[in-house]
Amino acid sequence: MNTVYVLGVGRHREFALRTLENSGFRVRVVDLPSNVPVSYMQDAFFGDPKESGTLDAVLADANENDVLITWDELVVEATQVAARRVRTPRLMSPALVRNKYAMRRALASAGLRVPSHVYVANQADLNHLRLPDFPVVVKPVDYGGSGGVTVVSEERDLVPAFAWAQSKTGHGVMIEEFVEGPEFSLEAVVCENRSAFLGITQKFVTPLPLRFEAAHIFPALDAPIELRRQAEEMIRSVADAVGIRAAAMHLEVLWAGGEPYIVEVAARLGGDYIPELVYLSSGVNPYLLEVQAVEGSMHETRVPVLRHAGVRFYYPDRRGKVEWPNRWAPTGNVRVVHQGRWVPAGVEVPGTITSIGSRLGCEILTGTGEELAHALGERDGGPRIQSA
Repeated sequence: MNTVYVLGVGRHREFALRTLENSGFRVRVVDLPSNVPVSYMQDAFFGDPKESGTLDAVLADANENDVLITWDELVVEATQVAARRVRTPRLMSPALVRNKYAMRRALASAGLRVPSHVYVANQADLNHLRLPDFPVVVKPVDYGGSGGVTVVSEERDLVPAFAWAQSKTGHGVMIEEFVEGPEFSLEAVVCENRSAFLGITQKFVTPLPLRFEAAHIFPALDAPIELRRQAEEMIRSVADAVGIRAAAMHLEVLWAGGEPYIVEVAARLGGDYIPELVYLSSGVNPYLLEVQAVEGSMHETRVPVLRHAGVRFYYPDRRGKVEWPNRWAPTGNVRVVHQGRWVPAGVEVPGTITSIGSRLGCEILTGTGEELAHALGERDGGPRIQSA
């Protein structure tokens, strides 16, 4: 029985781990204890998967038939290094996609549209570099999960935003033009010249200046026809441009002026339950496809649309204590698949949102398109904040 090493499990991946176990794989999770689901702690290896000492210990018994993957953006590069060490070259998730500036240069050189941007090594460079016109997006070049990202509308706010982004990285900051338009992500798995295009996710975000993801619908209800037409070719072009040969892909896109702007490329499956939404919508399991891609056994796959699936995340809207409702039953054909209550009732929370770590919980729903979109926009079912 082959072993699947998950080097960095990421957030909320219980469904993924069950999927692999139920398909006959031995699963070995490698991560810090706080990131490992309780039911998988017995066979887990606790340590930072980015550190060579952790990899030395955990991979001592690995062989070329085992599969190495990650669901954590910050561990993509370490996973590639580990795969080379145990001679599993089928995994080609290059470090290029971990450096946003290098990635943007590669995409632009391939003729793909990206927001205009500059690399800023230190705060002093802000005084003499030519920056895009305000508003701009300030982000660390090699972080994930929207950490350290701010939309800045006025010059006076640039230095604090730069300092926050710089605190998340040791490799500089990127400042890019703010492209205003609806957000989508393209989900796919590639294996050499074969691909499984899973579909387009529609994304909804919190208000400026932070723009954290607040909800997703799969497949997208309002994706422009031209984006749908270009999506599969865009996946292949991006994979070629950044050197992804056998891995999952999560491609974030803004649609503006009738054109797609590629904002981020991740050589992993999307977070925020997106692979689970794909499964609920289509019956196709992205986690199994990812393993097959790394093994080299994946075939061309078409993904049907059986229903829509969505997730919404709850953020605090004021300072106070969290209260959860006893029961919520959506109307029509909408069904609640999962409800996560990450902050217990009675806990006091701040009223400011600083990261996706400020989320209080979530709900995963299925249903028909417009009914589902309406349900995701409701406050019913979510927590109430009792002012202190």
